[in-house]
Amino acid sequence: MPYTQLSKGILGLSLLTLTGVMSAQAVTLLESTHEWSYQEGNATLPSDWYTLDYDDSTWDVGNGGIGYGDNDDSTVLLDVKSVFMRQEFTIHNLEEINGLSLFGSFDDGFVAYLNGVEIARSNVSGQSPSYTTSADHYKEAELTQGQRPSEYVISGDMLTSLLSAGTNLLAIQTHNFGDDSSDLSSNYWLIGTLEQESDLYFQLPDWYETGVGGVESFDSDIPIVKITSSAVIVDEPKVQATVTIIHDPNDLPNNSNDLDSQYSGNIAIEKRGQSSLFFFPKHGYGFETKDSLWEDIDAEILGLPAEEDWVLHGPYSDKTLLRNVVAMDIANEMDQYASRTQPVELIINEQYQGIYILMEKIKRDKNRVDIAKLTEADTVGIELTGGYVFKIDKGVPDWNSIYPMSGIPDQLIGYQYVSPNRNKILPQQEEYIQSYVDSFEIALRNPAYNYGGKSINQYIDINSFADHYIMGELTKNVDAFRISTYLHKEKDTDGGLLKMGPVWDFNLGFGNADYCDGWSTDGSVLDIGCASENPFWWQRLLEYGPFDNAVRCRYEVYRNSMLQDDQLEMMIDSHAVSLTDQARQRDDQQWMAIGQYVWPNPFVGKNYDQELTHLKMYILDRLEYLDEVWGQGCILSDTEEIDDLPQVIATPNPASRSTTVIISNHSEVNAIQLNDMIGHRVLTQSVTTDRQKIDISGLFPGLYVGSVIGDDSRIVGRFKIIVE
Repeated sequence: MPYTQLSKGILGLSLLTLTGVMSAQAVTLLESTHEWSYQEGNATLPSDWYTLDYDDSTWDVGNGGIGYGDNDDSTVLLDVKSVFMRQEFTIHNLEEINGLSLFGSFDDGFVAYLNGVEIARSNVSGQSPSYTTSADHYKEAELTQGQRPSEYVISGDMLTSLLSAGTNLLAIQTHNFGDDSSDLSSNYWLIGTLEQESDLYFQLPDWYETGVGGVESFDSDIPIVKITSSAVIVDEPKVQATVTIIHDPNDLPNNSNDLDSQYSGNIAIEKRGQSSLFFFPKHGYGFETKDSLWEDIDAEILGLPAEEDWVLHGPYSDKTLLRNVVAMDIANEMDQYASRTQPVELIINEQYQGIYILMEKIKRDKNRVDIAKLTEADTVGIELTGGYVFKIDKGVPDWNSIYPMSGIPDQLIGYQYVSPNRNKILPQQEEYIQSYVDSFEIALRNPAYNYGGKSINQYIDINSFADHYIMGELTKNVDAFRISTYLHKEKDTDGGLLKMGPVWDFNLGFGNADYCDGWSTDGSVLDIGCASENPFWWQRLLEYGPFDNAVRCRYEVYRNSMLQDDQLEMMIDSHAVSLTDQARQRDDQQWMAIGQYVWPNPFVGKNYDQELTHLKMYILDRLEYLDEVWGQGCILSDTEEIDDLPQVIATPNPASRSTTVIISNHSEVNAIQLNDMIGHRVLTQSVTTDRQKIDISGLFPGLYVGSVIGDDSRIVGRFKIIVE
């Protein structure tokens, strides 16, 4: 019987987590290297092959691991697509067992059964997979990669429901991906925890390390998130669980066993991610906060604005743990909303999971994508024109562009609804947003950059597109513009323009990809092989003067402010320090990724400091390259307006700490304002004298435009000031 048929969440598996079973004594109940009965996958087996009563006397016998091609096999097979294995083990005293986990180092997928009941699977789909079934995806065995075998934690209820005193059976079928795989690995262990020490079982394998399980408490200066679910957490649907968040910034360190919590309540949780679910053992999670009746409820968590939808991002290939954090910081400094972030240490079902980043799920909300809500009543007129969030991403599109991807002529650009989602958006709303995007793309393809009597800058917010492009190039993100690419549109009463963003997912950015030139600090992200799946927009926009100028001007402002070398290094160092050495050591002990190649690392540091230095040096070298591309050519907007207004003198100019603005008649003047080159207000000061001194010591170096504001709020004079 598969586990999906068990009632009331009898299975408490935490799929593909690498956690330590903690107790008075951890012991091996079933050892991979012992003898297995096995059958190569070359014929259909009886349906009861995985039960204890099945007679396997005609099967072959060999020591594990069983497979070929990875040098981790004691019993070597010829090229096979699957192998079926059985091993009996003995429980001497059922009552002394208080914990049980299945560990596996496998290539490529498996299904495991305990006494005839499916208890775990990974990377194999379908009920009762046959010997010809292919694994869903390619996967390397953990031990061959220098990693700890994946763990599948079995709940206490399972122990009494399935285990028996005396003889028990573990049966496993292991499957290859595709028809021409070069290897197959099948190493599996059952490790239990006993209430008291016993010498009746086997020693722990060399790779097993106890340490940071949920039973043993630990201190941390970052928040601790503890989640308890009654059923296996899977990639859809969400399952019910509870969350407790331990954090008191005024009384650090936090302790994992603290009774006082910053937040506690019900949640619905699921795994999230796409490639990461199959390639990485450290999985991400999405959860919704619920009230006592399991209805959605907004909650303020760790100082982040109240909402119901949250993400726990688990950095794995990013060994600094910071790429998404740094990217979100930069994007927020651009005045474009991006998710706020908060590092936490995560425990699920009393098993330590490592450092995660709490993030805000992208959705329409006053504290996130701040656009009007589109309701069921909004089907005509002005109310129909905005409130849309949609994206370009992996998965089945909700609609397609009329134009193909930039490098794949026979594949159209695909869009997916976010807010409203595909289950809530109405036909009239679908028709409107699809027609609007069509019109924008037609205008962009038109040599004159217009369509339907509107120019391209009457369809899109040029500045948001420029900022999004800068982020894609700065990070050299190999997924930029083709995956996790979000857009949103306001109502016409709020401007009505289509905007890019929010930005999302930079795990493979900042030099963390060994393909599509992701490792190189030179070149454009539009010229790499991955760019063939991009929309055609970006090449066309770069040929459009106002967009090219917006990119150059905005980059120049950012480069002279938050993208200064020293500013970036301080920001990154600050985030690294906030993780704390102790928390990072626990995370590394859990995942053992430091010093090991993890797809798709182009650089493997020997320790965390080397990984952090590589990140910083990559960013600085990338900026040096972008300085050559965008560092000059910005044409300051509205310069002609300066010449049309009375000129005001500022002296000294250039200046570094202060300058004096000379005004002919200050009694008719209200204030002086300074804007940077892209129009951001950086200073406002009242005028009390004809020689008004203004403090500019807090401004970044660069060119600023000053305005003298009269009593009637009109601009009565202009000046330029260079801050050194």
